[in-house]
Amino acid sequence: MTPRPLIGVTAIPRTVHAGFGTYWGQTLADNFVKAIEEAGGVAVILPSTAPELAARQVAALDGLVLSGGADVHPERYGAEVRPEMAWLDQHRDAWELAVLDAAAERRLPILGICRGSQLLNVWRGGRLVTHLDTDVLHEGGADTRHPVEVGAGTLLDEALGTRAVTVTTLHHQGIAELGDGLSVSARAPDGLPEAIEDRGGRILGVAWHPEFQLAEPSGQALFTWIVTQARSAA
Repeated sequence: MTPRPLIGVTAIPRTVHAGFGTYWGQTLADNFVKAIEEAGGVAVILPSTAPELAARQVAALDGLVLSGGADVHPERYGAEVRPEMAWLDQHRDAWELAVLDAAAERRLPILGICRGSQLLNVWRGGRLVTHLDTDVLHEGGADTRHPVEVGAGTLLDEALGTRAVTVTTLHHQGIAELGDGLSVSARAPDGLPEAIEDRGGRILGVAWHPEFQLAEPSGQALFTWIVTQARSAA
């Protein structure tokens, strides 16, 4: 029997409030683990650590998922800090960029989610809109949805099997200029890119949170995609 592929998922460093007090922890929604297992993979949670250790973290993986969380620090793409950027983590930025370098060196398939898709764009030299001004509710909540149109023939189209989906988004930033080798594979009604991809690199980034909508067309299918791609890398 072929072993289940190992899918690394980057943890979200943040304050944890427990019964015995408050501490800084490495967190991840359990739905990531469940979705990867449902797709036939094994989830490995990657804690934020020293960037020089990233290559060792990635060495045994067959695929990589970049989770959501803090804004990418604007100095990474030549912009300035705004008041709306209440959550910045430069250590995580440096570590995850090193993780991406290591994953690319091994040609692993990569799925970026929310912040993860934005970091993919910055990693490839792209820029972000530092704060969105639009009628579309991009910074909604886990129970809020807005429509997205998926481009025909894109990697995302193949992964989802449909071109019209509704998604839950929690971001106040977006893609302004595409990074090298990336293309837009889905847009919101206001024209904002909601997904980016590099077919040759087996890289896919979505601005929404599929872990919150696993029973919907834009949810579990993305985790199935990363596990399926990882099987060929295992």
